[in-house]
Amino acid sequence: MPKTCPFSSNNNSEVRYNNYLQLDKILTAQRPLSNLDGEYLFILVHQVKELWMDFINKEIFFIKRELDISTSSIKGICERISRITLIFNQLISAWDVLNTLDLAQYKSFRDNLGNASGIQSLNFRLFEFLLGNRDKEDLKYSNDIELEKLEEEATKPSVYDEIIQKLLSPIFSIDSEVIDRDYCKKHNKNLSVSNAWKSIFENKDKYGDLFLLGKSLILLEEKIIMWKSKHIEIAKKYIEKQKGTGETEGVEYLKQKRGYSFFPELMKLKAFI
Repeated sequence: MPKTCPFSSNNNSEVRYNNYLQLDKILTAQRPLSNLDGEYLFILVHQVKELWMDFINKEIFFIKRELDISTSSIKGICERISRITLIFNQLISAWDVLNTLDLAQYKSFRDNLGNASGIQSLNFRLFEFLLGNRDKEDLKYSNDIELEKLEEEATKPSVYDEIIQKLLSPIFSIDSEVIDRDYCKKHNKNLSVSNAWKSIFENKDKYGDLFLLGKSLILLEEKIIMWKSKHIEIAKKYIEKQKGTGETEGVEYLKQKRGYSFFPELMKLKAFI
């Protein structure tokens, strides 16, 4: 009787690790335009960030659906927000890995990028839109298909709008200008929303789940700020005072993006947590 390889399988229909994870596609998706290992790392880091950001957006869409269906699953929503916050640790670490390239290594392949830029990323633009930063200026970097998707999202409430409408307004008096606002515009800090969150944070025992939600949002925004700050640090190292590859103002553009607060009323209550 012929001996068979102990590592082989006679069951052709068996689910295999490589097939399940589609590794043949993932591991051949890095296609640098040079033989420089720095370019391979650059591509890999950005692909990993895109995968994580795509998952983050899916999580935010799920949270919005949950708020549409029921307002009783606040703990579950907090868990998803906490997961997103942990993912941002991965995104921050990705910048640290990229930072191992010295300036000469980056400059050796920078011309290969042409006008390719992270500002063209649909995932990153959609993330900003989902959280409420609807900057019309950024739409000019999108193609027609992406533009249609972003414009559609801009007509819908952000996840923060949903939280204010579905969870805060039934309990607290929220100004009509907040409830009925134009979603295409950014949310501006509002006193009635600030007072609602302040009451929640001052009465943790009474509003336990809402306090946890507010805390989760604060921790998320703090992590987003850290991620954006790390991006600025990297940009200062690699592009210095030059324009970005997408013809933005480079570091100054990134600083402007970092300055926007998704949850402005909450960020004033950090001392409470």
